[in-house]
Amino acid sequence: MCPEHQGQIRAICALPIIPNVLPKGGFATGSLDKTIRIYEYDTNNRSASLKGSLTGHMGGVISLSLTKNNELISGGWEGHVRIWDLSTGKCLQVLEGHENGTCVLGLPTGDIIVGSTGRKNEYDQHLDYKIRIWSKVAGNHGPASYVINKVIEDHTSAIRDLVLLPEVGFISVSNDGTTKVRTMDGKVISTFTNPLTGDGHPVFCFSVHVTKEGLIVTCNDDQTVRIYTADNLLDEIPLPGIPWRVSSLSNGDLVMATGQAASSRRGHVYFFSNNADRKCSELEAVRFKKDIEPPPKPKPGESSDDPMSGTAESMRITGPYDARNSFPGTTDQQYGFFKRSDGLVMLCSWSAAANCWADIGEVTDKPGEADNFSTGGSGGGATGSNYDFVRGVTLDTATGTRSMQLCWNLSDDPIMVAKNFINHNGLSDDSYEEVKNFLIETNMREGAAIQRKKDSNKPPPGKNLPTKSFIDNTTIDFKKVWPKVLEFNAAVPNDVMFNDNDITAVRSVVDILEQTGRYHSSTVPRNGVKILLDKGLRWPLNQVFPIIDIYRILMVHNDGAKAVEELGPNALLPLLNIIQQGKKSAESRPAVLLAARTLTNYFRHENGRKLINNRLSDVLDSVGDLIAYDHATVRYAASFILYNIVHHIYLSSLDNKTSTPSYAVENIQQIIALIIEGLPGIKEDDGIAKLLISLGTLLMLNNNIREITRNLDAETTIRACASSGTAKEIADEVVKVLHSK
Repeated sequence: MCPEHQGQIRAICALPIIPNVLPKGGFATGSLDKTIRIYEYDTNNRSASLKGSLTGHMGGVISLSLTKNNELISGGWEGHVRIWDLSTGKCLQVLEGHENGTCVLGLPTGDIIVGSTGRKNEYDQHLDYKIRIWSKVAGNHGPASYVINKVIEDHTSAIRDLVLLPEVGFISVSNDGTTKVRTMDGKVISTFTNPLTGDGHPVFCFSVHVTKEGLIVTCNDDQTVRIYTADNLLDEIPLPGIPWRVSSLSNGDLVMATGQAASSRRGHVYFFSNNADRKCSELEAVRFKKDIEPPPKPKPGESSDDPMSGTAESMRITGPYDARNSFPGTTDQQYGFFKRSDGLVMLCSWSAAANCWADIGEVTDKPGEADNFSTGGSGGGATGSNYDFVRGVTLDTATGTRSMQLCWNLSDDPIMVAKNFINHNGLSDDSYEEVKNFLIETNMREGAAIQRKKDSNKPPPGKNLPTKSFIDNTTIDFKKVWPKVLEFNAAVPNDVMFNDNDITAVRSVVDILEQTGRYHSSTVPRNGVKILLDKGLRWPLNQVFPIIDIYRILMVHNDGAKAVEELGPNALLPLLNIIQQGKKSAESRPAVLLAARTLTNYFRHENGRKLINNRLSDVLDSVGDLIAYDHATVRYAASFILYNIVHHIYLSSLDNKTSTPSYAVENIQQIIALIIEGLPGIKEDDGIAKLLISLGTLLMLNNNIREITRNLDAETTIRACASSGTAKEIADEVVKVLHSK
């Protein structure tokens, strides 16, 4: 027992004998409470004693390994990897730049392998799944440190686990359903692919183990353990629950840890052997068969152990809710239905350990809506609502294992749904990461199909309509930008000149943007952001463009956009002022162009979109200045801003089930006019296409918008600016929607 952790333990690693620290050897555990704990293990009395804790991670610790020199490697949910000296307990180095959760592996070559779960886009979906190989190099003026030697991007979903394959290399497994066998430098030797699910998606692969005989064993989402030789699939073992981890015993048997078995609602551990002499008893075989078969569905009129069967009227009421503990359960996890004074029925679960009933959720009697009861979707437990997703989940809690129902919509923020679910059900924060990741993975796996179904209820889209995604502009070379900042800083007026402390603060922002990646979960220094916007954006127009370039990339960094929003609703005004002032001078063109591109990037994250919402009229006035600018490249940039504005309105209309979101109602006519005004001035085919798609998307929202557009005689301009090729094809679609009723 290791009760010291305050959160779920997600990683464990055996440790060697360390003189004066672990004279008997031991193990390390990593937890969602963000700590690592070091235990010594006494084999004689089979006891573990806590020797120390390692702190520093900003997220839960989810992976542990050892380097060639027996330094401890830890991977966290915040995207950081830490290397620890176990003899002193000091952190030797922090490896940053990973996309959210990290799994780690130390190689006998001395390299460290790190896999990532991917960055989050504006829909909280993950992209960019990478394996990085870190190699140790000698320092010029200090100790050796690890640097990135190679980046591998051949997985198409979250990388879940890494394991050493002795004398060959290592293995990586992923939610893309693949198991990749690699050389020490990451080159793929062979790939094993899981079967597809019924809806055509790959079966997730959660973890991998290598036996002493060199067999590769994987745990998969279809409740199957697969065993491979170096070349082929050797065996498949179906299990009653999802297998999360497999390990080898000293006698060669495999031990498999699973989630709840179908008939028991508890996690199970199963032992398998290829030795006929260790065949299980007939009784154990019967138990396994019972576990692996789903419980039979009750016949009409019969009772069921499944609390989700029937309606509130057909369920037997155990007693009044206010007096529920006067009706103790007879077995742990028994279900009971208690009627509240307002007439609603609560589903509860009996906890033998706590000697009380634990709430699961309200019961409704509307079949087809949240499987008859809702617990903690976007409304935190509102009843009588239809949801995109309704899933049964089982979590380990302080009062035992609880089975609950999680209901949410694709448009909901997974973070808020998880928090509401935890709060509504009285769960501890330990369950937050597990619920959030379940939501994200389900959205990724099934979201596209849900969205297609939603879109089918909208006016029929054409080949090119509606808008597909936000556009951004993220290319930059900081090695060229930063010297310009220093050069111009020496020449700007004293009241806006950066002092030494200012330069250090702004440079710290640049370091985050340059070193950790714009989609990483790192934190951007607030002081540097404030100086950048308060002082830097007041530089003369012919010198401010390197400051705007940094600002442009800041807005596509998740925490960067948040830092800008924290400056208040007026944070956008200095950028708009640059566009307003710069329209009068040709030498200000670089600043105006970069300001336009920065506005484009404002749509990457919700924080930026909120600022746009609050200043939409001012933004549209600035777009008007850009449309009228005397340079084609600036006008082209304006077409991308309009496209993003329309895509934002379109997504909001889907989320809020309204034809036009409130923040845009009074601006629709101005947006349409700007699109029509901008078409003749755009020279690039891509820019014309973006404006036409933007207009067509708006027209799809409601007939009032189509009427406004018809009154502006838009068809004449559309036909004149799109007379051939793809532009004409899009124009035909737009005109068709324009005249629809």
